[in-house]
Amino acid sequence: MKNVKFQTLNSLFLLIIISCFTACKKDEDKTLSLNTTETTLQRNQTFNIIVSPDAIGCVFESENDIIATVSSSGTITANKVGETYIDVKNVNKGFSAKCKVTVNPLYSMYREPYLIFGKSKTDIKSYETRSIYQEKDSSIMYTGENSYIAALVYIFHKSGYSSSSALIAVGNESLFANYLAERYVSISTSDPILMMTTDNKILVGISVYSISYYMITYVPKPTTKSNLSSKSNSELIETFDDIKNKVKDLYPIK
Repeated sequence: MKNVKFQTLNSLFLLIIISCFTACKKDEDKTLSLNTTETTLQRNQTFNIIVSPDAIGCVFESENDIIATVSSSGTITANKVGETYIDVKNVNKGFSAKCKVTVNPLYSMYREPYLIFGKSKTDIKSYETRSIYQEKDSSIMYTGENSYIAALVYIFHKSGYSSSSALIAVGNESLFANYLAERYVSISTSDPILMMTTDNKILVGISVYSISYYMITYVPKPTTKSNLSSKSNSELIETFDDIKNKVKDLYPIK
């Protein structure tokens, strides 16, 4: 009887060991990992996120499709300059991870203006590395970065930064087009050409300033529900025309 109990106990102990090993094995199967937690690309480049030991049951999602998209199998495609994250989740295995994607520019012309509207002149001056050409109560004009950009003007309304405009030299259209395409989303090809920043917060307008320069203007995205792609958006046209006139007072047509 004692031997039978001992054998039964041994069998129970063996089952416990097997169960523990099986449980540990299942937990081990749940452990997933990414081949990287960050990657740096340029526009149109791709990168494959690899989930080990396999990606079965994993869902890939980009936090900003404008900057970078990701396929159902984990292939990242860089679209616009900026930073975003690719979320990788497997609900069945309790796995969640992120891969940071930085898209760097291939084309450079000028440093973008300070783009946090409503700020003070002090904030602008802290950001800027260009030389001040002239300063008035409602504006600051900078020059001196390179031959592509003749001037950069910041305009203030009621002491707060309300818009900025850069004058870009004619003759570098291909470079200018690539510079814009890398950074902004096209909305309209009318006059002015309208584009949007990747965070969908800033409207970018491009128009002819003179025979020598294009003007690119940055303003906060309108809060109205007007159709930004409409050629007849008189409110926007008036806004850009008003800014152009202010810039012309500071930098007369040449």
